Amino acid sequence: MEQEPPNPQILPQSEQPVTYGPVLSRSPGSPIQKNTHSYTKPLLAVLFIIFIFIVGAIFLISRKQPQTSLAPTPAPTIAPTPTPVRAIAPYATQSAFIAFEKEVTELPQIIRQANLDDQTITPPVLDLPLGFSN
Repeated sequence: MEQEPPNPQILPQSEQPVTYGPVLSRSPGSPIQKNTHSYTKPLLAVLFIIFIFIVGAIFLISRKQPQTSLAPTPAPTIAPTPTPVRAIAPYATQSAFIAFEKEVTELPQIIRQANLDDQTITPPVLDLPLGFSN
């Protein structure tokens, strides 16, 4: 008489056969089903975090744009702004300062009348023979 192999479901714990690798509890004729539910929760959490970052970035970019403010336009004035009255220093009444002020006011006219082709104001010659051989 042939001996039937023991049914692992009714064997005591100590006599259960050792299985290596993934244990699939399926019947021999049923197709293998993947467990997709284990990936959905972490995937949804990551997508939610990415969504929050995108919304935050859009919010920060929209706040950094310069606000267009209406600058006040200057109205044309009929009269120019008056020059403030300055108190005259005691040195301004001395003869040396009066002569200096007169020379300063005449300086642009002197510059305009200057003859730039005058040979007496040419720069000096810097290539002088010093007696050294080349």
